Amino acid sequence: MRIWHRILQFFRQVRRLEVHIFAAYAAYFWILAIFPATMLIISILQYTPILPDDLRGLLEKVVPASLQALTDYMIDELFAVDSPAVLSISAVTALWMTSKGGLSLQRGLNRIYAARETRNALRLRLRCLLFTLVGILATVVLLGLHLLSQDLIASLLEGGSALGRLLARLARLKTVLTTVVLTG
Repeated sequence: MRIWHRILQFFRQVRRLEVHIFAAYAAYFWILAIFPATMLIISILQYTPILPDDLRGLLEKVVPASLQALTDYMIDELFAVDSPAVLSISAVTALWMTSKGGLSLQRGLNRIYAARETRNALRLRLRCLLFTLVGILATVVLLGLHLLSQDLIASLLEGGSALGRLLARLARLKTVLTTVVLTG
């Protein structure tokens, strides 16, 4: 009975602190950031060595046949238009929306811990923007290391490098290390 009372008390406190509102606010902005982030990725594709036919071949495996005509049209438009404005606007919008989600998460945590915020709004937003940039950079670097680690280790081990042996040991734990770095 005592455990049941603690569980009910926990849910009453969550309701009183309105945790669901702050969680929804953060999720809303993070989901909203998906659209400019997708535009950013698509805009970057035209600056890579990926050809339209390669992209079509890749998407044919993922996109249903009923949407192939739309996909082909979008790929043709993507490679026909060279607009740095779309790239920069989508990058700024994605960062802004993601940092707004982080800001709402910070406000929710302040509410839970009954902390009063004393910093001004601009400083808070810049701090959340910095955290967002660091998170994106860490994700890209760790993804690159995760994907390229075997080739990197093999080339270092050929030379008999101590760094290669260390990296080989760390590669065995790369999933755990990636999880710890991204969540810790």
